[in-house]
Amino acid sequence: MATASFYMALLSGIRLGMNVVVGKFLVLWLGSAGLFLFGQFQSLILLIQNISTGAIHNGITRFWARPDEFDRESIRKNSVSLSLLLSSLASLILLLFSGPVSIWLFHTDVYQLPVAVLSLGTFCIAVTQILTAIFNAEQRYKSISLLSNLQSASLLVTVLVCAFYFKEAGALYGLALTQIISFLLTLFVFRNDVAQLLRFPRWQLDLAVLKQLGQYSLMAIASTVAVALTQIYCRNEISSVLSDQASGFWESTNRISNLYIFFISFLFSGYFLPRFARFVQPSEIRKELLHGLLYLIGVFILTALFLLPFRDWFISLIFSDEFLAISSVLALQILGDFLKAVSWLFTNYLVALKQTTAFLVFEILGQILTVILLTWGLPRWGFTGIFELYIAGWAVQNLGLFLYFYLFILREKH
Repeated sequence: MATASFYMALLSGIRLGMNVVVGKFLVLWLGSAGLFLFGQFQSLILLIQNISTGAIHNGITRFWARPDEFDRESIRKNSVSLSLLLSSLASLILLLFSGPVSIWLFHTDVYQLPVAVLSLGTFCIAVTQILTAIFNAEQRYKSISLLSNLQSASLLVTVLVCAFYFKEAGALYGLALTQIISFLLTLFVFRNDVAQLLRFPRWQLDLAVLKQLGQYSLMAIASTVAVALTQIYCRNEISSVLSDQASGFWESTNRISNLYIFFISFLFSGYFLPRFARFVQPSEIRKELLHGLLYLIGVFILTALFLLPFRDWFISLIFSDEFLAISSVLALQILGDFLKAVSWLFTNYLVALKQTTAFLVFEILGQILTVILLTWGLPRWGFTGIFELYIAGWAVQNLGLFLYFYLFILREKH
């Protein structure tokens, strides 16, 4: 477990670093509006990653590691067959509706060709997801580390070369082509296994198997797909009401957040969640929630003390002087991120308690609340209002979670 956590932290850190470098060059070459386009396309890819496999990758990892109910051959056939079906449908939709998708994402059909190129890589995205899930189950962490480093390097090189020569459209072409390159790199790194795993599956869609594989899908869809759709909507709304530049500024604050939320996510997965699974009595839950809250307060105080005094220098370092416009809202962003992390504390406990329905309700309602508040408040309060509404939204979410835990979980049973 410690080895897995170490490699996952290392991989995520490298990927985060590569994204910072890519973001730096993009804002230098394309400006804040270019960051808006890039963020929209990344969210589209995140959607495709889940849609093209039915979000069953977590289920694949679980049942491949412990094939107690179904043998691995059955898991292989069903997962490959489902992904072939779903990725083909996703590819066809992207290809046929590349114009409308471009308008939905960017308010123009100028970028429909990069969307069409992405349609060619949907199968590659799906298969890469399946193979990575299987190799995670087999704990091949060194090989996965090598693969992730190669994929991150390919993203860096491909996106920057394409952006340098073809500007905004080039950055999107680079992202689309990276999906195909990542697949080819997967075939190279795991060349001794891929032929066996990807041999023709002899079409099989067994509902009993798919139901088990997909039992984690709803949580993945709620926490990943819903977030991606919300981010696409927020960027579009900010772009429509204010400007592409303002949407790029908002994207840059999210990228700064990712730098410290990255560490917090590992605090949850590597420390909190295993503890939460062991402590399920009301008195124990109260103690663990308080313990976690104190941890988060400490982490965010340190973040604020480190970041806020040097924010202008830091913003100029990772972006450019154009982005100093976000300096005045960074404190609001950090406060909103703290409230979001507090909500994660509660929703992670819901996962540990296997309260899937409650988890889904709070995750989805949280995204819906974000959309409603932004739609209502953005025309009234402008750019600064985005971050005030961000704080308000997560405060309301936490209030709902506090009430739910008080009423249904923390009360002692007599």
